[in-house]
Amino acid sequence: MLPRFVRERAGQWERAAVAGQVRVAIAFVDLSGFTSLAEAMGDEMAAGVLERFSQLVHEAVSHWDGRVVKQIGDAFMLVFAETRSAVACAVEIELRTAREAQFPAVRSGMHCGHVLYREGDYLGTSVNVAAEAERHQVLVTGAVRVEALRRCASRVPSRG
Repeated sequence: MLPRFVRERAGQWERAAVAGQVRVAIAFVDLSGFTSLAEAMGDEMAAGVLERFSQLVHEAVSHWDGRVVKQIGDAFMLVFAETRSAVACAVEIELRTAREAQFPAVRSGMHCGHVLYREGDYLGTSVNVAAEAERHQVLVTGAVRVEALRRCASRVPSRG
């Protein structure tokens, strides 16, 4: 994939109507019930679980060309230029953590749309819409579903 600035110059990237506004996919990923787990296992063991979760999140985000915007406790805010990458990353995190017994269930919520980029962070309605998910769930909004289906359909050759 070409870098974003190259796509912008070639007219392949949607230009923003507002300065600092970009169209991205935002995802939130966290460990369901981590606070209770941390209380039960103690700070030192909880820190080890969190360190391993952080490693898995960073590896998956890097693999899918995303970026970790911030981490607060066991929650990560992620950003992707491509919606399908956000979905694939969330699924990868879910599958990888499910293989390791120390992790409680993972929750992932995501949305795509215009956001404001300010001082290294993203804000706006599209960030807020990235809904909370249930245990072992990758929850996507309708906008993510439509975008993912549109992108997939454009890559499927016609048979007739």
